[in-house]
Amino acid sequence: MKRYLISIVTVLMVFVVVGATFGQEEERAGQRGSMRQRWQDMSEAEREKFRAEMLQRRERYQNMSEEEREKFRAEMRERFGGGRFGTGRQEQLKAIEAIEEQVAKLKAAIKHRA
Repeated sequence: MKRYLISIVTVLMVFVVVGATFGQEEERAGQRGSMRQRWQDMSEAEREKFRAEMLQRRERYQNMSEEEREKFRAEMRERFGGGRFGTGRQEQLKAIEAIEEQVAKLKAAIKHRA
């Protein structure tokens, strides 16, 4: 059992990282669906008000200096990105590749010992 402990832990870590990746994709799909549902539930007056607010925000963003835009982006990252898994999709894929390489090395070491 002790021989396979590292392999078992590595495989479990792969499952955790892959599960987190798929969880984020499902969460994003759920957010899109909920926004669509909110849009459908709005009255025509609410939709028009929402469109006007979005247009105003877009114009305000376009009129910002680059420094103000960067500050705004940082605020949004802090506001919306804080509760999620710490790495982005690309970083997760790189981590999965690194773990797969480690698993391959472990398999080779186990075969070499046998």
